[in-house]
Amino acid sequence: MNKEEIIAALNNTADLLEINGENPFRIRAYNRAVELISSSSLTAVEFLNKCRAGEVSGIRPQLLEAMEMILERGTFSLLEELKAKYPKGILELFAIRGLGAKKIGRLYKELGIGDLGTLKQACLEQKLQTLKGFSSKSEASILEAISEYARNSLLFLFRAANNQAIALKNALANCKEVRQVEIVGTLS
Repeated sequence: MNKEEIIAALNNTADLLEINGENPFRIRAYNRAVELISSSSLTAVEFLNKCRAGEVSGIRPQLLEAMEMILERGTFSLLEELKAKYPKGILELFAIRGLGAKKIGRLYKELGIGDLGTLKQACLEQKLQTLKGFSSKSEASILEAISEYARNSLLFLFRAANNQAIALKNALANCKEVRQVEIVGTLS
């Protein structure tokens, strides 16, 4: 396992916790861990060693244990419990522009939407309009985002691209010859 896989597992956990309506502080702890490990130039093992030594603030023992399990097994019990609770495709819905955890949670709980195909079909059948906060314009926007996602399926998702950019920035910043490095560009 490498850092990117730990980051992906922690991101998925935070997303599923949010869909599940869990404590915002718990969700924030997972997101903070993702920020810390993403911005570190250390390998996953080195990062975890620093956490164990108490050199990284903001990583509680339970979260450290989860990251160690991810490193060893590729997953951990909480993530597996959450994955078992929801359809396999629900995490892919986060790739759709305009959908966050709260909306995805509502779509799942109220319409049973747990994957892209079901979401697309529900939009075509104008079912989203029956939910408070969704309109025909929302449906059209989501359909456009689904099409865009399909066209760009070979491109990195934002999170993956952002994590790669941070890792590259940190690697370049550690070079003697480099005086300054910043992440620039558009995300649209």
